[in-house]
Amino acid sequence: MLPFRLQLVDGLPVSEQLVRAAKRAILGGELEGGEIFPSVRMVAQELRVSPTTVHKAVLELKEAGYVVSRPGVGMVVVGKDKLGKRALKEQLRDRCEGLWKEANFLGLGAKELGELLREIEREKGTEE
Repeated sequence: MLPFRLQLVDGLPVSEQLVRAAKRAILGGELEGGEIFPSVRMVAQELRVSPTTVHKAVLELKEAGYVVSRPGVGMVVVGKDKLGKRALKEQLRDRCEGLWKEANFLGLGAKELGELLREIEREKGTEE
């Protein structure tokens, strides 16, 4: 069983969905630093997809710095604290892009979206 949530949906490459789910799990603490990332074979069997697809996703995670290869162990998760702000911003980018598209659909621009975020920050800042 996968140590993180992933529900495949049509219309998006499986490897991309796997990368997004793994990044979300690492940044959200579902997968912790030092934990062994599931093997390509196990993930492929679990999702019933080609090992090549899973291998592609794992390579992308490795290139992005989310996992590292350890001889005799396999792929190991890099801790969230070691990823830095770049990784955190990257994770939010997709959500921000979707929000930006929705704002444009509603006739609002980046300026109004920024104002809304600042308004939310002020409201949440006073509550905490």
